[in-house]
Amino acid sequence: MAMTGMEALNRSQASAEAETGSIDSPVKECLAWIGVAAVYDDPWATPVTGCRVRIEVEGELVADGPRTKGLSSFGKEDGQPHDDVRAELGVYRQSGVKPGPASIALVPDGDDDPKGIEKQILNTLDAFETSMRQLLRHWIAEWSKDGWLSVPKAKRRGQLRGLGTWWEGEVDFWASVGDTAKEVWGGIQSGTSKVADWYEELPLYEQVGWLVAPVLMGGIEYVKQFAKTAQALWNRREQLMALLKAFLDGTAAAIENALGVLIDLPGELGPLIKDIVEHSRDWVQNMIEVVRETDVFKRVIKTIMTVVMMMTPNFWAEGIGMVEGYLLPEVLITIVLIIIGALCTAAGASALATRIAGVLSRLRAAISAAGKAGEVLKTLFSKLDEIARLVGDLSKALRRRINESVKGTTDKLNQLVRRSAKRVPARLDESMRHARPAEQRTAQRLADDPDFDGRTFKGIEGKDPGYDWVDDLGRKYDALGDGTKSQYMKLEQFTKSIDHHLLKGNDFTVVDMTGYTAEQIAAVKQYVDALPAAKQAMIVRVGF
Repeated sequence: MAMTGMEALNRSQASAEAETGSIDSPVKECLAWIGVAAVYDDPWATPVTGCRVRIEVEGELVADGPRTKGLSSFGKEDGQPHDDVRAELGVYRQSGVKPGPASIALVPDGDDDPKGIEKQILNTLDAFETSMRQLLRHWIAEWSKDGWLSVPKAKRRGQLRGLGTWWEGEVDFWASVGDTAKEVWGGIQSGTSKVADWYEELPLYEQVGWLVAPVLMGGIEYVKQFAKTAQALWNRREQLMALLKAFLDGTAAAIENALGVLIDLPGELGPLIKDIVEHSRDWVQNMIEVVRETDVFKRVIKTIMTVVMMMTPNFWAEGIGMVEGYLLPEVLITIVLIIIGALCTAAGASALATRIAGVLSRLRAAISAAGKAGEVLKTLFSKLDEIARLVGDLSKALRRRINESVKGTTDKLNQLVRRSAKRVPARLDESMRHARPAEQRTAQRLADDPDFDGRTFKGIEGKDPGYDWVDDLGRKYDALGDGTKSQYMKLEQFTKSIDHHLLKGNDFTVVDMTGYTAEQIAAVKQYVDALPAAKQAMIVRVGF
């Protein structure tokens, strides 16, 4: 039966009173919201997206399972402009929580085995280098025996002089990270100074007859376009090599900076790399996880470039003249795009991965037309495809193992910053043996603090200078606290010692509470918390 108007009014009033309570009842707690914005500390400030979030407020679990927002949250993906949603990437918000301090974490999601995949990559790289050495043994033996006499036609034209001079310089670098390249080139005198420097003037498509490349690549118009691109790539060869060295460096910052200078490459490469750099986030996150958690990029590039350095000038001579271009720069950009394409695929960036695949298809077609040399390069790319797919699998597994946390509070979008570089913890120099045992233990604990990554702690020999050790930047550290003697601690004496150490004017006063009782730690924390901000800034807290 329908209610009358008066009945509805009475019920509404009763409901309202029940909700508000009487004047003597406790006031109901106002609810708050909490958020997290997760980001890497790389130059591009890449957001940490698609990660499972866990939030506790005042010890109560309020979120466990939702994910930080990614491009897919807005119907977008890598390769598409996304400035309109950039500020929301890596963000998660939760409403309806009680106010208070919070613990916010990105937690692992899955039981992937990154170590197993990494081991598979390393085994595949070893087999790859061995098999490529076998494929190149003819050219290596010929070059080792005859040097430039093994390329008589190229020597007459002088086309390889520029390549030889530059390449020999690169051999010195790559030999510093591996012995194979130096072994191949060792003891060979190229005689390049006796040959005209014509390589940079290699005739373009009007002057050099194409053998099979026009058929493979779709006609003269594409030939013209590719010829211009090949010339431009040769002119940018140093930047292309710098990009490979950036992968060898193994830091996100180096890779991002090296890619950034290539966004104006000619033809279809420029716009593609611009989208890779400026309009992408997901593949970058996968790349960052690989460089911060493993040395895989270093090993991959070292192995690939060892193989490429086995390709002596007589090898390149077999390709030049059969196709338009310079071959070497095209090979370098192909190597990089294969790796980035695999990272895109692993990150779910299908549109960008498809674009990269299209460009790679045309590059491969051009390169594989270079006779026997082209066949070898085709094999190299095929084997690199397999390695790159494993790297993609590794990046996906590492991304699901992200584990990062931060302390926060409600009614705030809390920043969670994840390192983009692999940790290099501080280390204790042998001279730290001069420090007292308690100081050595404190220095070792400090070395575990990421804020001191990369530093070297050095002990002081001889008369006490008023501090306990220095680092490689010349900063002075003065430590106090020995938990092995906590039973003898007197709070007033300990706090006066803190004040005395602060008066010395050293860069850091390290207060180590490891091994003390909970009551002692709480008392010291209360004292330090009450110090002026300027004094607190001089204190490094260990164990509290």
